[in-house]
Amino acid sequence: MATRREILKTGLFGTAALGFAANQTGQAHAEGLAFLQNVNLRGARSALDGGLRPGAPDDQSRKFQRIIDQAVSRREPLFIPAGDYRVSNINLPAGAHLAGVPGATRLLYTGGGHLIACENADQITLTGITFDGGNRALAEYAPGLITASQVAQLVLRDCIIGGSSKVGAYLERCGGEISTSTIRGAAGLAGIHSVEANRLAIRDNRIEDCANGGIYIWRWVPGDDGTQVQGNRV
Repeated sequence: MATRREILKTGLFGTAALGFAANQTGQAHAEGLAFLQNVNLRGARSALDGGLRPGAPDDQSRKFQRIIDQAVSRREPLFIPAGDYRVSNINLPAGAHLAGVPGATRLLYTGGGHLIACENADQITLTGITFDGGNRALAEYAPGLITASQVAQLVLRDCIIGGSSKVGAYLERCGGEISTSTIRGAAGLAGIHSVEANRLAIRDNRIEDCANGGIYIWRWVPGDDGTQVQGNRV
């Protein structure tokens, strides 16, 4: 199990084992340090412990899925150190908590389906991760690069969602929050599209360079979903 000191050393200070780029900026270091200091990662497991390799040229989807499932079964947050990871078709089980270094931990969609999906969960947490669709086609069944359905508390914070061929983040019957994140370059209906929400908060995000709308809040049937949209820049 990774200690907090090990996480800080491996995630922020660019050892060769993590494949940190030589031109990693001081801003990314500072943002990552501030993020880890403000998020409780006590008991977190590093994805490197399960064999995930930052910067690897091959697709690591199966390995990443196995590591996520193991962390959830142990009720542990999963820390993903800085680096690029090529993955697709990742399904998050209930209770998944994935944390990265803001601006430096990147999941690159390799195509052939979806990037991130989750459904029928009480809690899903994603913080400090860049989700890069690379403008690759999503499957017909996937409305967004990140797709969530019936998640009671979805937390998407300090993330970047870019290059989706459809919607950036598509939520159906979800509560929780999307906050302090950037959604850019979505080619579909909107950067964020929420349908039939349950007290969802969308606040302090930046939505840019999307082909159509910025934030869509829809309901199929009349009702009060309690959605709050505050402090966003579109």
